[in-house]
Amino acid sequence: MTALPERLEFVTLADGRSVGGLVVCLDIGTNRKNAFETWAGPSGPDGHVVITKADILEDAMRDKRFSPMDYGDPNADFSGRVTASIASVVVVERALKAYQRFKVGYPFPGGYLERLEAARLRLRELGTARLRPELVRQEPAESGMVTCEETLNLLEAGS
Repeated sequence: MTALPERLEFVTLADGRSVGGLVVCLDIGTNRKNAFETWAGPSGPDGHVVITKADILEDAMRDKRFSPMDYGDPNADFSGRVTASIASVVVVERALKAYQRFKVGYPFPGGYLERLEAARLRLRELGTARLRPELVRQEPAESGMVTCEETLNLLEAGS
C-alpha cells in the first residue's frame, strides 16, 4: 500500500515563469469510490505553495462527512496517484458559485471565500496564460506518483 505524501511543494507557473497568487488543485486518486480534491493557496509572491498530508486529510474528511456514501477512506483507498493543476479563472468562478450555493450546509474552511477571490483577481490580471504547477519537493519521495497538468487560463468559459 502506498501512503499519502507527507508534504508536497510546488511552484506555480504562468507561461513558464513563477508567479504568486495562484491556487494548486490536487486530485487524490483512490482505488474505490470518488477521488478526493484538495486546493491550496494562493501561492506566495515567489509562486511557492506547500500542501501537507494533514491538509489533504482535513479536506478529505470534510468531504467524507458531508457526503459519506461518495467517499472511502483517504489513507486506505489511496491509489498512489496525485494529479496537480492550477485553477483557472473559470474554475475559480465555478467554485465561488458553489460556495454561494452551499455555504449554509457545507463546512468550508476559514478564509475559503477570501482566498478564492484573491486568486480570481490574480488570474484576471494574468489574462490568457498557460498555467502549470511544478513539483519541487515530495516527502517521502516514494509516496506515489505526482503528475502536473497544464491548464489554460481563459477569462470566459468557451473562449
